[in-house]
Amino acid sequence: MHDEFSDEENFQQIPGECNTTFDFYDHELDNMELNKDELRKMNDAKYTYDFSRYPRHFKSVHEALDTYCSLGYPNKVQFRLYEHKQAGSKTVFFSLACYMRHQPRYDTKYYTYDAQQGRAPKVSNCNVNVRFYWNEREGQFERKECFKYVHDHRLEIDERCLLPGPLLHDIKLLVMENFDIQVSEVIQKVYHAHGKRLRHLDVLNALKLIKGDVRLDLPNLMLDLDQVKEKYTNDDNETQITLNTGTPIVVFIQTREMMDTYRLYREVMLVNVAKKRKNKYGLFQVHMTGINNYGRAVVFATGFTNIKCKEAYSWIFQEFYKRCVQLNVDLP
Repeated sequence: MHDEFSDEENFQQIPGECNTTFDFYDHELDNMELNKDELRKMNDAKYTYDFSRYPRHFKSVHEALDTYCSLGYPNKVQFRLYEHKQAGSKTVFFSLACYMRHQPRYDTKYYTYDAQQGRAPKVSNCNVNVRFYWNEREGQFERKECFKYVHDHRLEIDERCLLPGPLLHDIKLLVMENFDIQVSEVIQKVYHAHGKRLRHLDVLNALKLIKGDVRLDLPNLMLDLDQVKEKYTNDDNETQITLNTGTPIVVFIQTREMMDTYRLYREVMLVNVAKKRKNKYGLFQVHMTGINNYGRAVVFATGFTNIKCKEAYSWIFQEFYKRCVQLNVDLP
């Protein structure tokens, strides 16, 4: 078993910037003929996904890895850097293999027995592997069109984020600096800062947790907010709808009815943030509520943010404070 060029151990190597020469070619993957098991599973969506429509040309190794993992995520297919070959300090060949290759298979009834570990699931020898060669004339990597896409395991992805809290906090700060940051960039920055090697899938799940699954359509959001403002044009400017278009994106909404309710029942205020993004823009909703004299919940104001962070909450509280000062209303 030879699996040295994994994304956990060699993610910091970028074409043209590698400090060491490393060559590895897995000859087991040269056989493109489908075996009996692969022929049986070829038409089964639980084991097969054809990614031949994915892009064929890339400028760098990590651009290919990020693209293939991002496109494959909805279809439960993930890749990692596997084979690698250099000429001097320049990468001339690499491959992306199924991330389960040489990993334990937990979807099988077959197990191996070890004197020390006892019963353990068999290791996957998944043959899904796509290779890229450097095209000197075009100045980019070009995909070899002959590859397998039938897995020896069920297509499954653990979508949970299991990274520790401090690392998640650092990743959130990186997202705040650059919302479009790529997975490989996060991996490299975390490695340089903490010396920890993270898996591509773990970081991808962390970014999905922080940024959400829905790509925020800011122009349409602004149009929808303008339509809401038009409904309250006769409120003598007592309805406020403001939008912060920076990072994070934050919306603050307080109608005249909300402010009137706050004037009556401002003794107690509860601030709660939704756990899920339950709207078409993928935003978290921030509720500012209280209790009336009938013991029922009432809304004082509401906000929305695409990232749960103190910067978003501070902006919402500042807008609420400005409203109270402007209308000469006491704070809770």
